Amino acid sequence: MTFLMTHCCSVEYWQKFGEQYVTMIEAMNPKPDEVILSSLVPLDVPSWIRNIITKELFWDGVNEAVEMSSCDWVVPTGVDQIMLPDALVGLDRDCDVISIAGRTQHGELFQANPDGYQTILGSVSNPMSGMTVMRRKVHLAYPARRSMYSDWIQWMEFRKADLRVEFDTTNRFIHWRHPEAVSFQAHPQGEADVALFRSLINQFEIVPGQEFPPIVVN
Repeated sequence: MTFLMTHCCSVEYWQKFGEQYVTMIEAMNPKPDEVILSSLVPLDVPSWIRNIITKELFWDGVNEAVEMSSCDWVVPTGVDQIMLPDALVGLDRDCDVISIAGRTQHGELFQANPDGYQTILGSVSNPMSGMTVMRRKVHLAYPARRSMYSDWIQWMEFRKADLRVEFDTTNRFIHWRHPEAVSFQAHPQGEADVALFRSLINQFEIVPGQEFPPIVVN
């Protein structure tokens, strides 16, 4: 099975974290089969990283990278995160989505709550810490929506669709928390989007897609 590692990235982010990101991937065993980064303007990347140009980083760039890939699995890893060398070992599972675990740079556990996932459609807090690994066909069916907390929304869609989800507790990455991260600060609009989506998905059938607000079927 093959793995795509991908995310979107600004020039400023690449200048700060790019060297670390390259070193990280070079140390991985096995390495991802494809690495695709999307950006608004070209990045100074090694030849083995495919850099695609997008008009919208959040999150059309990730969706476009997945569409261009031919890999079986998608690993959406921000360039500021650190995958451990053996992060991909044993991840070819008989399921649709895997929630993998890590630790923060301070050593704190960073993983999803399986019980919280079962009740995510009624929860006002996000139980899905950790990182998502999913089959490419799943990402194509449920792409990242144009909202800040697209991963939270995506997990709600997975739960509604009753996809096969596994929770892997092996420590596979370091979740690097820092003030420049888009998720570091409170995002009221993102929280409002999640509340709206939670209300809609509990009342209507939602048309899968990257649109936000989503298209509903009455």
